[in-house]
Amino acid sequence: AGEAVGAWAYATEPSPKDARIALLYCAWETNPNIYERTVGFVAGFGLSTQYTDPNDPTREIDFYSDPRIIGSRQYECSAAFSAKSQLVNILQAHPGKIPTIVYVTNEVGAFGALEALEELELENEGVRIMTIDGNCNGVAEVYKGGFDANIIQQPERMAELGLDAIAAFANDGPSTMKRVPIEEKPFAFARSVEVDEDGPDYEYTKLPFEFAVSEQVEGIVSSTREQAKQSCWGSLDDTDDDATSDAGSKHYMYDFWPGFAVSLLSTLFIF
Repeated sequence: AGEAVGAWAYATEPSPKDARIALLYCAWETNPNIYERTVGFVAGFGLSTQYTDPNDPTREIDFYSDPRIIGSRQYECSAAFSAKSQLVNILQAHPGKIPTIVYVTNEVGAFGALEALEELELENEGVRIMTIDGNCNGVAEVYKGGFDANIIQQPERMAELGLDAIAAFANDGPSTMKRVPIEEKPFAFARSVEVDEDGPDYEYTKLPFEFAVSEQVEGIVSSTREQAKQSCWGSLDDTDDDATSDAGSKHYMYDFWPGFAVSLLSTLFIF
């Protein structure tokens, strides 16, 4: 998912080589998927940032090996105010360097980043916020102009795929686990991907997500507004409605995880 956001960011940035990027990320010691979201964005945008192998327990990233990253800060995953505070710190540490892109590894943090821009009166300075999660409030923010990109995860489908893989492994071993070839990944990169026919058979499990964006671009697969509205999760039924930072944070905490848990338990009950 992070790669999709990074690829779209690169394709829509007026001058990628002159981009100014602020990165806000949760603690991946307790949320390993956040590491994947972070290095995914780095790879998708084509940043020269150095990072360790995902299996390395340190999961270290040298954010400043690419000068386009003007600042990076860790925030509390479930606290919008934490992300807000950290973005304010980045902006204050680099006066005169307004970022062109703010990438935030979850939607709660993205709402905090939006609050920071509004508080500093920078929301109309061309700063683009990009994130991952897909609560209906966050999707609404894409079409209101607060966010520019938001990956819409599908918790119910994610649970189904996970349990299908567990069942296949338990019954028949790893050779029967469902996979799709690289060319069928759910998004396309701005830059071509070459596969060595004589090399290893690289395959990726197809992840279930839609992609709400402020601008459709050639070469990057994204969702229409109607697809995004139908795929978002949470309590907001119509993405034409207003969304607020408080609402976004609240719905993330009270809608996503219970919904994921119910889907998981329901599928377990079927088994």
